[in-house]
Amino acid sequence: MNVLNPLTAYRMELVAAALADGPLCVHDLAPKIFLCYGHTWRLLKDMHEAGMVHVAKWPKRGTRRIYRVAAYAFGPGKDAKKPGPLTGAKKQARCRAKMRADDDRYDLHKAKDRAAKRKPRRDPLITAMFGAPAGRAVEGASHV
Repeated sequence: MNVLNPLTAYRMELVAAALADGPLCVHDLAPKIFLCYGHTWRLLKDMHEAGMVHVAKWPKRGTRRIYRVAAYAFGPGKDAKKPGPLTGAKKQARCRAKMRADDDRYDLHKAKDRAAKRKPRRDPLITAMFGAPAGRAVEGASHV
């Protein structure tokens, strides 16, 4: 990054002014300073290496696939630690807590669980007409 270039210095001032309101990620910062995502990311990366900005937090982003992005704040400081991915047990606990919070959804889940445990029974009329299924003996029938 050539800081001596007046355009680069101007863009760095724009970034500093935008980050004065609070920490922003690259996705939110780019439209505010009228630059594309890639150029904003490179500018923030160079400013981060120079110690002009620091990672303030790691907010969640996305609608379908949620991921974490770095939100930068202006000024020197210690970078926030990136949280690790959720374990399967934590994801399952979160899903169960959401389900139990909604009564209708929880009742449907319990009904599906009960239905999965039931075993289908053969109708006696069908057994009388077509005989017992292969591999099963009919109750009360004797082998000769």
